[in-house]
Amino acid sequence: MSGYLITSINLAEKANGSFSLSDFWIKRIRRLFPALFFMIFVLLSVFLFLLLPEDLERMCKSVIAVLCLVSNWFFLHQSGYFAPSSDEQFLLHTWSLSVEEQFYIILPVMIWFLNKQQFKAFVIVLALCSFGACLIMGLHNQEVNYFLLTTRAWELFFGCIIACWEKEEPKYPYKKIYLTSFLPVLILLFIAFYYNASTPFPGIFTVPVILATGFIIYFGGKMPGSFKILEVHPLVFIGKISYSFYLWHWPVFALFYYFSYGPSRWYIRVLLVVVAFLLSCLSFYFIEQPFRKNSLIITNKKMVIFYIASLFVGLGVSYFGIYSAGVRFSINHEVIRLLDSLNFADGPRLDVIGDPKKIKPLFKNGGKNVVLWGDSHAGHFVPGIVDRYKDSKCSFYYYGLGCAPPIADYARGIRLTTKNETIAYTDKVLDYLIANQSLDSIILAGFWESCDGDITEILDGFEKVCSKLNDANKKVYFVMDVPRFSVSPVKFVRRRNAFGISEFKEGEISVSEYNRSNLVQSKLLAVAEKYNVKILDPSSKLLNREFGNKFSIWNNSGLVYFDDNHLNIAGSIICSGVFNEVFEQYGK
Repeated sequence: MSGYLITSINLAEKANGSFSLSDFWIKRIRRLFPALFFMIFVLLSVFLFLLLPEDLERMCKSVIAVLCLVSNWFFLHQSGYFAPSSDEQFLLHTWSLSVEEQFYIILPVMIWFLNKQQFKAFVIVLALCSFGACLIMGLHNQEVNYFLLTTRAWELFFGCIIACWEKEEPKYPYKKIYLTSFLPVLILLFIAFYYNASTPFPGIFTVPVILATGFIIYFGGKMPGSFKILEVHPLVFIGKISYSFYLWHWPVFALFYYFSYGPSRWYIRVLLVVVAFLLSCLSFYFIEQPFRKNSLIITNKKMVIFYIASLFVGLGVSYFGIYSAGVRFSINHEVIRLLDSLNFADGPRLDVIGDPKKIKPLFKNGGKNVVLWGDSHAGHFVPGIVDRYKDSKCSFYYYGLGCAPPIADYARGIRLTTKNETIAYTDKVLDYLIANQSLDSIILAGFWESCDGDITEILDGFEKVCSKLNDANKKVYFVMDVPRFSVSPVKFVRRRNAFGISEFKEGEISVSEYNRSNLVQSKLLAVAEKYNVKILDPSSKLLNREFGNKFSIWNNSGLVYFDDNHLNIAGSIICSGVFNEVFEQYGK
């Protein structure tokens, strides 16, 4: 829609000789930036006192990216295993605004230098190139594919292509026109309910969306039928405030999820929509309309001055928020103590293409060698092991890679590497453990319950590991996973900081709940026992008697978890006693 509207207006202006690059960009500033600045300043004024320091710093960095029109690049680099949830990134939605503005830096220059026929041909070539890049990149990195202009430009160029063709009255029988006019609407409705988070987008699945939307744009009001519904006053009004609603809807929902402990009920979501709608109306009537309609009062010169001044103020406040995060606005000493405990316990990772021989011991006291092998749920035991057993007469190594449990021929939920790389890494480590006679005790630990896919494949891969290590006369230990909670402790700290709320019932689970939620682990235990693998249960160290003999995300000393499933350093030290059987055999 945007590509069509801008191209139509600019081609018409060029045809009558009134097109100007400076006028175009000032119009874009007048249309987009007052409401954007208003939204940003409201959020910053509130968030300076509500957000935790790290979250405030991230928010301010995202504001800088938005103001510099590169938020798509910023949020592309916010992905990763421990990246903040997308639901809690307050300006994530502005990636599309940055893509659009990057596009409109280029498009008017093309219109200025090319005649209509040249422009049409050039746009078609660029659209095909962008679509090809989208399909290719979708096979390798869908996140890059999603955020970058090069792989999204074809969607905007399609609107430009439609604008290059003159509309003609349909010459088909009325009944056929009437029936045909419903088809694109039905397609869009089907897509709205059928597509989900797992649908590869953008890519080939984007084509029906673009074609259906293009059909509606091209024929518009010239065809009777389903399009008439778009002319009813409520929908027209929604269309008018759509930009302000676009700006406000995501921050409203993100702020709720920032503090919320779990999924929201339907009436909460309806209330959030109403709040976003009301804020949109305020923005539309008191910000958008005055700047757009009062061009005689707010001249182009004043508009440019306003833009530059607002830009510098926004950047200044954002840098202040980043570099003053240590001031910790309105944070009391208890919250500071809780914040300081939110440290992820982990060890150094083995690079997927690295050589296990090059991994250095975390402590080395001669004698036999102990290896902890697994994913991040092995890594969070490292600080505790080093702290408790660093004087043991052995050497300790950690072979870890996120999302790569010690299961042969298996890769779960690929996030950090490709499937083939993960499998190759697992084979490399297993072969090295078998071949190296000095590696005496092997500790297997992982996020077992997150292992998805074919359970037979998982069990066969784990049995292969146990069998080969057993045949190599290794002392093998299987570490049961620590409890996983429904919420992250940072949610509690956020509520404690902003509202003084101290209750945290969601940070507890019973022993029976733990057992029910670890079905994969129970099957792996059976395999481990088959090969006389010794079982270590760190969860026993986390039972809190004061919480009714339940597992708790914290104890009297403070938090023991970093997030909903990883220990912090305090939790790692508490659980380290479970490894006595491994290290005491070597003495001190």
